[in-house]
Amino acid sequence: MQSGLSRQQSLEAGASVRAVEKDDRWFIFSLAAAATREDQLGAGSDGRFWGSTARLRQRWPLGHSVALTHTASLLWSFHDADDWRVNNVLSVNVVINRLLAMQLSHQLDYRKQPVTGKRPLDQTSLVSLVAAWPRSAKP
Repeated sequence: MQSGLSRQQSLEAGASVRAVEKDDRWFIFSLAAAATREDQLGAGSDGRFWGSTARLRQRWPLGHSVALTHTASLLWSFHDADDWRVNNVLSVNVVINRLLAMQLSHQLDYRKQPVTGKRPLDQTSLVSLVAAWPRSAKP
C-alpha cells in the first residue's frame, strides 16, 4: 500500500495474452479498463477515477523448487493524463513441501502525483508463507 493511502481498490476488465509458455516459464501481457478508489489518510474525501491498466507478468524457474517472478503494472487516469502510478514487484518463490511455499519479494510503487506531504516512491520488502496448491496432471 502506498504511503498516505489507507485503502486502494481497483476493479479491472480486459484481456491478457500469454506470449510464452515453456518449461514452467511464462510471459503474460494484459490491458484493462479500471475503476479505482483510493482513500487518503487524513483526507475528508476519497479519490475515484476511471483509467486503464497495462501489466506484464513473467516467471522463470531457477531450479526444481525455486522460481523468480516479476510483475510490472501501469495505472493511469482517463481524467488526468498526468495522474499515473507504476508498480513493480520482484519475487523469489521457494517450495517448502507439497502444500507450503515461501515468497521473498520487493515492491516499488511510484506515483506521478504523490499524496500531499508524501514521497512519490515507496518500497516494501516482504517474506510470506503461502499455500502451494498441487497442480492437476495435464491430460
